[in-house]
Amino acid sequence: MSIRKTILLAGVIFFSVIESYAQRALARAPFEFAGMISGRDTGIVVLEYSDVSAKWIQDTAHLVNGKFGFKGELQGPTQAYFVGNVRSMSMDDPNRKLLFLEPCKMTAEVSEGDFRHARIAGSRTQQEFEEFNNEIEPVSEAIAAIKRRWPKTGNMDTRSKQVKGQDAATFDSLIKEENQIKYRFIASHTNSFVSPYLMSFYRNDGVLEDSAKKLYNSFSTDVKNSYFGLVVREKMQAHESTRARYPAPAFVRRDSRGSLIRLSSFKGKSYVLLDFWASWCHPCRAMSPHLRELYSTYHSKGLEIISLSVDTDPEKWKRAIAEDSTWGWAQIGKYLNEGAKRDEVEHNYAVISWPTLILIDKQGNIVGRYTGGEDLTMEDLDNKLREVFR
Repeated sequence: MSIRKTILLAGVIFFSVIESYAQRALARAPFEFAGMISGRDTGIVVLEYSDVSAKWIQDTAHLVNGKFGFKGELQGPTQAYFVGNVRSMSMDDPNRKLLFLEPCKMTAEVSEGDFRHARIAGSRTQQEFEEFNNEIEPVSEAIAAIKRRWPKTGNMDTRSKQVKGQDAATFDSLIKEENQIKYRFIASHTNSFVSPYLMSFYRNDGVLEDSAKKLYNSFSTDVKNSYFGLVVREKMQAHESTRARYPAPAFVRRDSRGSLIRLSSFKGKSYVLLDFWASWCHPCRAMSPHLRELYSTYHSKGLEIISLSVDTDPEKWKRAIAEDSTWGWAQIGKYLNEGAKRDEVEHNYAVISWPTLILIDKQGNIVGRYTGGEDLTMEDLDNKLREVFR
């Protein structure tokens, strides 16, 4: 997985470890983040950061002659976003900056329209993060340039076949180089809070479980007990329990028709394909036509699909289902299950990226896991279903 996608997804998994982190967090200590923006004298800037006690904090500061200041308390280094006059929700917006706060005095020199290259001092973790970014940025930019040439329309399989003939060797080489840079940094920075952050999506990078455990075990105690240290540990534990041939974690959820969907009710009767998706997830939406084809082909032979969305806006969720014509199978939305524990199903199935597809056999065991992203194809799933229903 590219570093850009890692950044986009990192905030999504925050709540999955909040309770355990709250029990083992480091002691709270004060921080200051202050500085100057050139090119803008007035208005506001926002600092967004994760804190276990207050969950997700959005603090606002008013500019006075371009100067700003934030104060608070942290339980160790944490991911944060420094936001100005953004023009979009993209992480690439010129007035948005991902950084690492830590309990210390930090200063920043920022130019309006170029938050990305802000000069930040005072935080050792931020300095390490910038050293990593400086090394990986040329490779990530080269990958992004290739992706910009990819077709923007067509279903996932069609796009995948077109892409294979375009820059395929170069793209594969760059992905390999990107991962080498990332894991070389992790292995050489076992006392850095950046390392578990970069490792949060190790499964998407093709890292084997034994290798991940070896890296995790090399971390210092403080790093292991940091927010992202616990993310990595809990994801390893969850992945261990959701490997192929392991029993699928049970759940009961209400669907769009008001029916209670019990996973256990399909045992002995049907194969079940769990589809973890979101209305804002472009790769998820691109898969919809193919999911309809799979349902049409295999439903009569014993395949059920259950789609579980992480959407919190019911209107956007319903509109996406209508536009993609995916009402044919069970659609489960968060707002229909407000009494359920937040993200419990996603957590139990170790879902950290969307789309994720999980195939469960008639005995209730996981027999296939297909984790998504812009590069996901349906080929492996297609082959597995042909094998199952031949």
